[in-house]
Amino acid sequence: MKEDLIKISNVTKSYNKKIVLDNVTLNIEKGKIYGFIGQNGAGKTTLIKILMGLSFADHGTLEIFGEKDSKGLEKARKSIGCMVEHTGLYPNFTAKKNLTLQCKYKGLSEKEEINRVLKIVGLHEMGSKKFKNFSMGMKQRLAIAVALIGNPKLIILDEPVNGLDPIGISEIREMLLKLNAEKDITILISSHILGELYMLATDYLIIDDGKIVDMLTLEQLDEKCKMHIIIETESIEDAKIVLDDFGLKNRYSEMKDQKIRIMDANVDVKLLAKSFYKAGVILTELSYSGKSLENYFLETVGGMQNV
Repeated sequence: MKEDLIKISNVTKSYNKKIVLDNVTLNIEKGKIYGFIGQNGAGKTTLIKILMGLSFADHGTLEIFGEKDSKGLEKARKSIGCMVEHTGLYPNFTAKKNLTLQCKYKGLSEKEEINRVLKIVGLHEMGSKKFKNFSMGMKQRLAIAVALIGNPKLIILDEPVNGLDPIGISEIREMLLKLNAEKDITILISSHILGELYMLATDYLIIDDGKIVDMLTLEQLDEKCKMHIIIETESIEDAKIVLDDFGLKNRYSEMKDQKIRIMDANVDVKLLAKSFYKAGVILTELSYSGKSLENYFLETVGGMQNV
């Protein structure tokens, strides 16, 4: 049964009269992995800060694990783990000493909890090594270990694979998928590496200029991005008649620039081309096309760069 861990309703936030979150409404459902996507300055960090109690909304409501008032929210946030790059990790401290500080902050028994999270992230033999001597991949793993202290219901990860090589990225991905599947931990990931988010997430939240501009599941994304056929002709209306006669009624959509998108990529294009030829409708383009998550994101936010 569907269970919403977090409910955000009509949240607005401004800094120096500039609106950075504009009437944001969304729910975070238990057991899912969310890809949180947006350009720099789109509002991702501000929303994460509000979730973690590091900033507060000007308007709107926030509910975490059923709690709404300030005391309840403070208690609920103890069941959220957060990784914002390497914030709070001291270079000259060992992995265990860094984790000890985090355990004390959360009021947890140190030794047992430290060993547990180090084992989960594959650093159980590196506890006595100083953080400054860790590789980038090990630093990211330790930051995730911090987020896992206390068996959180939800973890929020900001750029968890930033700066990693392909092997390091793959290892982090497999670890997060395992956490989600075996520990039933809900995960919210903010990342600019959209190809990696596609391989991880079950759902996507796209934010632009402080507004949530799209929320969709992986299945919905695949449907929108799947391979399709593009035709271009000087006579759109005549082309529609040919497509209807070919059995494609309600399976195509009109685009800009005299183009039509056919949703079914399994159409026999040779027979289709013959049908256009027999009808006397000239095609100036007949091609296959598909979109990646990056393409879809850029299209959704108006083609702006700086992803």
